[in-house]
Parts: sequence; C-alpha cells; structure tokens
Amino acid sequence: MTLEEVGNSFYARIVKYCYYRTSKNRADAEDIAGEVFLRLGQKWDTLKNYDGNIILGWLYGTANKVMLEQHKIKLTQEAMTLSLTANNGADIELPDETVDGYEENRKFENYISQIKEELCAKDFEFFEYIVIQKLPYKDVGQKFSISESAAKMRWQRLKGKLKPILDHIFGEQM
Repeated sequence: MTLEEVGNSFYARIVKYCYYRTSKNRADAEDIAGEVFLRLGQKWDTLKNYDGNIILGWLYGTANKVMLEQHKIKLTQEAMTLSLTANNGADIELPDETVDGYEENRKFENYISQIKEELCAKDFEFFEYIVIQKLPYKDVGQKFSISESAAKMRWQRLKGKLKPILDHIFGEQM
C-alpha cells in the first residue's frame, strides 16, 4: 500500500474512532486523525512494508496516544485556569467528570507500568498488541513470525502469567 492508499482506506475509520472516544465533536475528531496521519507520514519509511491491518492497528494505537496527550493538555490548561482563578480569591472545584477522567487515565497508566515491570520485553510487546492495540491474532502472529494458532496459544500462556500480576495489582487496592 502507498501512503495515499492508507489515507484513502483508513482516514474515515480513524475519524469515526476518535469521534466516539472523545467529545463527539467532528472537528476535534478530524484534528486528532490529522495528527495521527501526520505521525504516520513521519514513520512511513518504517511502516510501508507492513500489511494494511498492521498499519491500521498502528493507527488505532497512535490515535489513542494522541487522544490521551490532548486530554492531558486540556487538564493542564484547566488546572492552570483554576489556579489563576483561585489565586484571585475565588473558590473553584474541578467538575467531577474531569477529575474522574484524569484519575482513570492515571490509574490505567499506573496499571500498564506495573504490568510492564513484571513482564519480559517480548511478553509486554505481545500484551500491548493484544490488549492495548487490539490487533487480531493473525497480525500479532505476523509481527512475531509465528502462526495465528501459535499467537493464540502464546496469549493463553501470557494470561496465565498475567493472573498473579493482576491479582497483586488489584489486591493492593482492596
């Protein structure tokens, strides 16, 4: 596939994906998708030899990163605004959904960091493709030069390794 073909094939999907995972604002979704495809252009020499499904997985993963980055920027701007307002004597509180969204993202990042610390690099890479990027087994198998069946078996073994890690992570919270 050429870069133009990737854009023609996947741009609308990425816009729709971003639309339903953000404020449901078409302009915001298109801005995020634009940033995703800008990054694709920067990485094209590395990605151009991959199958379309793998590139699509990369696009979804990058869209998630861009949305998270924009969410963090928005929270920082809100915090700065609140700080300035609070310094002028006003009593301001963050809206609950902003606090909850920030807290959920922080928790998620913390969980992923803990999992990454416990797994070897190859297992974490496999975990990232399956859980975070949600790539199909076939594509993950291609990335690891194994069959789709072998990828499924490897995921089952990895779930066995993850169980005590997750029990430990979530057991600490109770």
